[in-house]
Amino acid sequence: MRSILFIWIAAVLPLAAQKTLSLEQAVAYALEHQARVKTTELDMKIGQAKVRENVATGLPQLDGNGDYTYNIQSPEFVFPDFINGNPNQFITIPAAPLNQASLGLNASMLLFNGQYFVGIATAKQFLELTKAQHEMTERDVRLQVTKSVYLALMAQESVSTLDSSLVLMEKTLNELRATQAQGFAELLDVQQLELMYNNTQNLRVQAANGLVLAFAGLKYQMGWPLMQELSLAETLADFVKPSEWESLMASLPDSISVVERKEYDLMSRQLIINDFQIKLQKAEAMPTLVSSLSYQHNFFNSERFLLGSGTQGANGGLAFGLRLSVPIFSSWNRMYKLKQYQLEKKKTEIQRGDLGQALQLEYQSSSNAYKEAVLRFTTQQKNLNLAREVRRVNSIKFKEGLINSLTLTQIERQFYEAQQGYFQALFDVLSRKTDVLKSMEKF
Repeated sequence: MRSILFIWIAAVLPLAAQKTLSLEQAVAYALEHQARVKTTELDMKIGQAKVRENVATGLPQLDGNGDYTYNIQSPEFVFPDFINGNPNQFITIPAAPLNQASLGLNASMLLFNGQYFVGIATAKQFLELTKAQHEMTERDVRLQVTKSVYLALMAQESVSTLDSSLVLMEKTLNELRATQAQGFAELLDVQQLELMYNNTQNLRVQAANGLVLAFAGLKYQMGWPLMQELSLAETLADFVKPSEWESLMASLPDSISVVERKEYDLMSRQLIINDFQIKLQKAEAMPTLVSSLSYQHNFFNSERFLLGSGTQGANGGLAFGLRLSVPIFSSWNRMYKLKQYQLEKKKTEIQRGDLGQALQLEYQSSSNAYKEAVLRFTTQQKNLNLAREVRRVNSIKFKEGLINSLTLTQIERQFYEAQQGYFQALFDVLSRKTDVLKSMEKF
């Protein structure tokens, strides 16, 4: 019991201790615990078991059987009594003993069947399909967790920005109240600043709720327990890399090779499976040859119990056989099944062609959106620097009585909007970057 408790503590403590994760650690955790990843892993194991199942159908099969009969009233044969010299009289002989039992073994093996070998190849292709689906799921989970981390960090920055604004506003408001008490400031200015302070507090509450929801979404995408605390090691500023963004923009091609996309690969694998399904259906018209070997031993007794005295045994026989089955006419059933599979293949070919166009369009859209996001970030960064300087200068003017509280309120709102625009633009760059890398299958 003590060893079990020690193992449990050793397993739980690292999880409980590690509540602050980097982006890389968050992605790694998701790839191990996310429900969709686990599901596709199970699909692969199911595919492996399916291949082995198909192989096993062609290997020797052994079955045992046993029968027991207790004749409550045994049937009788009637014969003339030639034994005693009385042919006009009749005697009866029981047709079966009181107890009968038999034990047997049957062995069989598939010698030839066209569907068998095609079926194994088809099952292997399904296994490869599940592996490709698993890889695509892992890529999508990496993408979604990364975006969720960026969103949580942006919500975190929004709360932090509002906290800083509230501290500065409270300090300014206290100074203004003291000045107004001495008769050097108007009451209207104090009330105007109080209104701005109260509105900012409301924004802080909304931002805090948004932060909670952002982390809840991140936990869900990671497969992290929703009730367990989680924090992030980086800040949004850690991902500001303009030179890297410019380099990526410069390297973006005009078009992509869609065959490299996992979605296209999945559709191509489906086409291969369609081909095998056609072969499998054609193989239905081929003969099947099965060998069999059977042995049986019988037991009987006319006493009350089978295993009592007087039980006798008899060889039930050892037999070897071959069974050949040749399909001759199915009322065109096989032909119409084959037609369906051929039409399914054509449908998959059309879908793959359409998917190729859609993936090319997705790349064009994501690359343009990424370029626009980088340019917008550059503008928003300049706007934030200007708004910060305007705020600094006008805060001094307000303390010196050169501007009123209404002007200060407008400048403060302008600065807050510039900050929010900056963080939104940064989030857009990071999000669009993941999209464009995904569209090139480099994420």
